[in-house]
Amino acid sequence: MMGGWSNALFDGVLALTALWGAMRLYRLRAAPGMMFGAAALLAVFAAALFGTLRYGGIEAVTGVNDALSLISAIVSPSWVIGAVLLSFRGGQDMSRAIIIWAVPSAVAALSFLPQTAMLGEAYAQVVGLGMLCVLVGAGVIAAIRGRTFAGAALAISAAGYALAALAMLGVFGGTETAELDIFHIGIAIWAGSFAWGLPETRRSASAQ
Repeated sequence: MMGGWSNALFDGVLALTALWGAMRLYRLRAAPGMMFGAAALLAVFAAALFGTLRYGGIEAVTGVNDALSLISAIVSPSWVIGAVLLSFRGGQDMSRAIIIWAVPSAVAALSFLPQTAMLGEAYAQVVGLGMLCVLVGAGVIAAIRGRTFAGAALAISAAGYALAALAMLGVFGGTETAELDIFHIGIAIWAGSFAWGLPETRRSASAQ
């Protein structure tokens, strides 16, 4: 289904926000967890970029957008969880990092096979809920450590993702175009707040 101009606009805003976040975290890649955060937002950027083209009227990219959106829904929350946990723990554990990279990547690949197609959607729902819990918990810990704004950013990030999830469930009762706009806005809030808050939380942890 082709969306309205607002779908292209807000998907474009999401793409720019995710790109900014990925670049910000990549510049800090030497710190534990930041590379996972950058990869998570890069996956979101790719999906949003093709979404912008799709809703802008280029129907040929619809299949690519759907595939990238599914991949992003699987790998991005997984890598955000990994980014937060590694950031708070400190240090780079190679075996743990390999697992964080490999498991969601394998699930994403399996989700395109007919026999395991439902695995991807189920995994995305579970890992998305897990990510919300991790972000809220990390925000509370950051606030306890004295970095209230960093903690608030992670909590806002969780709220943005929750907003997007509710929009996809249709709880706001709007048109499909409006629900998709809310989804894009929610994911943009999630991406931007996470990209700003995670490095600040890491700095607060290092300062202790």
